[in-house]
Amino acid sequence: GDGRRGGARAGTAGAAGRRTAAARPRRRLAWTAGAVAATALAGAWLARGADDRIPPGVRVAGVDVGGRTAAQARALIAARAQDRGAGTVTILAADGPAGYRLDVPAATLAGPPRIAQAVAAARDARGPVGRALSRLGVLGDVDVPLRYALRDAAVTRLAARLRRDLAAPALSARVLVGRDRIVATPARDGRAVDAAALRDALATLPATLRVRVRRVAPRIGDAAARRARDLAARIVDTPHRVRLGRREAAIPADLLRRALRFDARHGGIDVALDAATLRRGLAAPLGAPETPPRDARLEVRGDRVVVVPSVPGRLLRTEPLADALVRDPGRATVEVAVAAAAPDLTTTEARALGIREEVGAFTTPYACCQPRVANIRRAAEILDGHVIPAGGTFSLNAALGERTSERGFVSAPTIQDGRLVDSTGGGVSQIATTLYNAAFLAGLDLVSHTPHQFYISRYPMGREATVSWPHPDLVLRNDWPAGILVDVTAADTSVTVRLYSSPLGRRVEATTGTPRGRREPTTRVVRNDDLPPGTRRVAQGRGPEGFTITYGRRVYRGDRLIRDESFTWSYDPEDEIVEVGPGVPLDAPPDPEAPPP
Repeated sequence: GDGRRGGARAGTAGAAGRRTAAARPRRRLAWTAGAVAATALAGAWLARGADDRIPPGVRVAGVDVGGRTAAQARALIAARAQDRGAGTVTILAADGPAGYRLDVPAATLAGPPRIAQAVAAARDARGPVGRALSRLGVLGDVDVPLRYALRDAAVTRLAARLRRDLAAPALSARVLVGRDRIVATPARDGRAVDAAALRDALATLPATLRVRVRRVAPRIGDAAARRARDLAARIVDTPHRVRLGRREAAIPADLLRRALRFDARHGGIDVALDAATLRRGLAAPLGAPETPPRDARLEVRGDRVVVVPSVPGRLLRTEPLADALVRDPGRATVEVAVAAAAPDLTTTEARALGIREEVGAFTTPYACCQPRVANIRRAAEILDGHVIPAGGTFSLNAALGERTSERGFVSAPTIQDGRLVDSTGGGVSQIATTLYNAAFLAGLDLVSHTPHQFYISRYPMGREATVSWPHPDLVLRNDWPAGILVDVTAADTSVTVRLYSSPLGRRVEATTGTPRGRREPTTRVVRNDDLPPGTRRVAQGRGPEGFTITYGRRVYRGDRLIRDESFTWSYDPEDEIVEVGPGVPLDAPPDPEAPPP
């Protein structure tokens, strides 16, 4: 009996084992089916994502385009762009002057919106897997920026305006020499606006833009200035004598003060004494038998340049004296001698410049006797005879220096932020334009130039340059293997710049396109609280229209093309500017009964 019961139990257990083994394949089949279903579902989502629709949760410049077709998205974005183009960009200073605000019409900064690129970026914003997850509501929203084609001229002017308003140069510590004392002035931090970051931020035409103003450390600190001041004071306060043969003389303290020079370099200030100043002050007391040397000269005769030879001389050598007093400020007596003196420019050096004949010239006209003509003539006087060596870089601002009344410049009109205003040196841009065109035709490297904001009919369209102190500047590079002589003639009604060098097979082919995108000037009404209440006046009449122009040149050396360039510039229209006094709304219509200005 026990054996039968045991057998039955054994049989029952075997049946259960067979049922369990049979269930395992069915579960595996169920999991496989689920995986296949999930894969199919994902495939379905991905297949849906491959159509023209933008994934859910995607915005472009704040506009919800999720689930839209590309065409629908383009229409929505275009409407948004139209609204932004009619608005303003409010510029605030993240650092710098408190309360700074500048409202700029968006249309003056940006051209067409890059809608096609924005839609393409919106479609690709999720990626294939992200498309599926976004439809399941797993991912958050994403906002794609809408970028605009910027107007280069307007952005350049805005950057210049922000530099004037927000930036300030760092001031290094300096050493100043007075009549009876030598002092060190403290250093001061500067501020700078990042023009590249500004351009990148403006590309999205934001409603509000906070401009970052970074700190600029001065090159020379206070400690370096104090060390230089102390050394200079020891040189001046110690009695010194100088001996030439049997003759001897004291070195006056005021002569040493006039001869002091301070050269800032490598974070410090080097103290030196100018040997020429010492020579002029000591030659007579010592009875030095001097014969000054004469430099070689480049002289234009007809259409050729000839070299007038140099002449050597003999001078009191004060370089050893200057070095000795700086090395040992306590030294009592220093011996000097008269020795041969070579010219600064020898005949050999002048001939090696290779300057022989005219390689480029240009003339621009002006009306006689205006204040700006005085500035043109003063600039011509400074610039005439300047030599740009082979491979040398030329800066017009560096050559002319700051235009001040002390240096012979007068007040005359200049263009600033769309308005004609008087400033010292106005009119010098005509020298810049004339020189630019001569360099353009001579095939020089045009490193940096900025055309005027408005078109000026006496200049070639686009092919002109404006300058101001310290920027914008006109920068050229003489990339030819011969020097360049700059010859400037300012007559009663025109200025001419001629450039002389070796021809070297140079040839320039210039092209100028047709103006496009013409824009008529409008009337701008601005507040002027200095006017009597209730009055209005025309501060600036309506000028030429705005347009875009492209010009270029090909520069050859013999048969070889060495430069193929194209330049584009957009002129703004010269708007009429009407100023209104207190109590007159900016949108008030003009009074037809008012007398003309």
